[in-house]
Amino acid sequence: MPNLNLIAINVMYYGGKVVAAIVTLIIGLWLIGLLTKSMEKILKKSINDVTLNSFLKSIIGIFLKIVLFISVISILGIQVASFIAVLGAAGLAIGLALQGNLSNLSSGVLILFFKPFRVGEVLEFKGIVAEVKEIQIMHTVGLTDDGTKIIIPNSMLSTANLVVSQRKK
Repeated sequence: MPNLNLIAINVMYYGGKVVAAIVTLIIGLWLIGLLTKSMEKILKKSINDVTLNSFLKSIIGIFLKIVLFISVISILGIQVASFIAVLGAAGLAIGLALQGNLSNLSSGVLILFFKPFRVGEVLEFKGIVAEVKEIQIMHTVGLTDDGTKIIIPNSMLSTANLVVSQRKK
């Protein structure tokens, strides 16, 4: 017959950890929600770019949720060092698999921040002349004089020599 005192002690010990982890998770998610909402308001006032604002908000929200998740599993008594190593290895594998896309993504962020060209300007790029219609996070959309829509990956635009001019009216 199992010792009831030992069972009660284990239930109280592990039950307390589970309750603490659940409370931490609930409060953490609530705080992350408040933080991302207030950050969104600040970004709307300081950076007048909807694409960049939503991108920054989602990246920071994901990062904070990962930190919260690691904190919660640490409270439960799970060793986080091996978990972080697995996350690092998975991140490396995903990064290598998405190398081209990550290059386009980082180039898109640089284009949105530094604005070497803007919507409405004309780009000359590798013999193609097109008016910039959209600057998206992964690629830029242009329209040539004959109405051809071109889509150029942002990594190509960030490393190439560009001629940027205003549309002649």
